[in-house]
Amino acid sequence: MDRPRRYAKSHEWARLEEDGTVTIGISAYAVEALTDLVFMQLPDVGASVTAGESFGEIESVKAVSDLYAPISGEVVAANAELPGQLETLGSDPYGAGSHRESAALTATCGAGLQVWRDPAAEGSWNMAADEALSRFAEQTGQVLMRLYGWQPNTVSLGSFQGLAAAQGVSQLEGWPLVRRPSGGGAIVHGTDLTYGLAVPAEHPWSQRTEDLYAAVHSALVAELSERGLEARLAASDPTRAEEFFCFSRRSFGDVVVQQPDAGAPARDDKVLGSAQRRLAGVVLQHGSLLLRKHPLMSGAASHPGLAELAGVAESDTDMMVRGWLERLAASLGGDLRECAGPSWKSHDVDVVAKARRYASQDWLSRR
Repeated sequence: MDRPRRYAKSHEWARLEEDGTVTIGISAYAVEALTDLVFMQLPDVGASVTAGESFGEIESVKAVSDLYAPISGEVVAANAELPGQLETLGSDPYGAGSHRESAALTATCGAGLQVWRDPAAEGSWNMAADEALSRFAEQTGQVLMRLYGWQPNTVSLGSFQGLAAAQGVSQLEGWPLVRRPSGGGAIVHGTDLTYGLAVPAEHPWSQRTEDLYAAVHSALVAELSERGLEARLAASDPTRAEEFFCFSRRSFGDVVVQQPDAGAPARDDKVLGSAQRRLAGVVLQHGSLLLRKHPLMSGAASHPGLAELAGVAESDTDMMVRGWLERLAASLGGDLRECAGPSWKSHDVDVVAKARRYASQDWLSRR
């Protein structure tokens, strides 16, 4: 007979074995919420873990989630085969049988959307400000968003992308690099509008990875469609999942615009892609809206934006973005509230320390 399991709010489980050790894992509910798992990092045997703190990470095609220890102790054994057989999590997450025991969560968050339009900043500062936004959303139970640019132009890497791979791309030589805490592919910033969206874990949009993508991206599709563009949500294309650049990939929920080429079949170009970091109390979703092609990029690093694909002028961008945000706020059941001043001045005085961590070589070279 199966021994009983106890569950954490972050969907890890613990089971006391007859020899006094404790087996831990993640629930079938969490596996389904992440979808399409591609990577897992587990602690080494002998490592110490602390209850409530991260002891590993798991990544799906477009989301990274921390694994939180339900108890404190020392790792005496690890399933070394699991990272290479992630399908096992879907077919047998408990080691014997697969029934779901996670209760549905009820949203307690305030309605509407609170947005800051932050000044352009360097990569480490942007990542620190997004982390601060996430913690504020967790504390207040509000859905929060900030829009921002990059100064200087920077390339951001997905959490699990290798630094060596980036250094091997000739077009990126000499460019500033920063590693995002979220998943996904590399993005060349400078001609895009980036957003950080923080959604408390209790909110319905946080329950499944794809739900949050669909909610945010569908609002943009509706806005672009009203403006006469042939925009839609893309389906996943596994043949492009390993592309280095985000805008070369096609995953569920990406916003694509159809642009016919003279004498050739119509093609769909990606204009908005997003990736997530799923924490115990909040989900941080990063996204990049490509406004125009970067003039300094070529080859695989170059992608057309809304200016090239649909003739969206820079002067029209603000109205288009506002329409998108208003639709997003309405889908949250409230109003759009645009806040004055940099977002971090409202809720975090420790952004400098956070930025220092994201600027460190240890963080950049962790993969």
